[in-house]
Amino acid sequence: MDHFSKEIQDEITQLQNFVAHLESKLDSMQQLLMSFAVSTQFRKDQPYEAFLARYMITGDEKKLAVSVIDTVLCRAEGRTLPPIPSELRKNSIMEEAYVDKPIVASEAIHVIGRVFDSEDLGRKILAAYKATGTSPRAFEILNL
Repeated sequence: MDHFSKEIQDEITQLQNFVAHLESKLDSMQQLLMSFAVSTQFRKDQPYEAFLARYMITGDEKKLAVSVIDTVLCRAEGRTLPPIPSELRKNSIMEEAYVDKPIVASEAIHVIGRVFDSEDLGRKILAAYKATGTSPRAFEILNL
């Protein structure tokens, strides 16, 4: 009977993991749909959101991108680094970004580019973020 209970417990665990995976996918799809709506409606007014929608950056990738960008801009301005979200504490890209020392433009582009496996996209997302008017001092310091 114990063996039978173990098998049932294993199946329940597998089903719970599958449901959690589907919930995560559904959340990503909802965010993507919202991003498309924002992209269509606010192409010029919200270039950063439009960029995220255009490149289908949602869910965990968006959370990582936002955290890395915030950290890079704090480093550029010499501000205290923001707390790392718990789910990103062991992420190698976040670890590379989260260094309490000044940063130069090439390093900022490189680290942000690692999120997308493309320094070109890193440069483009920084340009889109800059267009929001957020952290102008950081962009001035980085000469971006």
